[in-house]
Amino acid sequence: MCIVNESLLFDKIQGPSRTLSIKLDCNTLTKIDYLIKYYKFRSRSEFIRNAIMYKINQLNKDGKYSQVL
Repeated sequence: MCIVNESLLFDKIQGPSRTLSIKLDCNTLTKIDYLIKYYKFRSRSEFIRNAIMYKINQLNKDGKYSQVL
């Protein structure tokens, strides 16, 4: 099992920390790499950052997430 640690830089986050570190397994990385090539993202970090921000925006619209990052 390979696990990769991705550090993401968020420009819009207010506060002392602007990075997020996550661990991804090989299966997830394979899926992400396919989507990156298919949709022409520049990097894994860009794809993951966009996916996280999209999910947060969805939760905000549904009223399920009260704090905006």
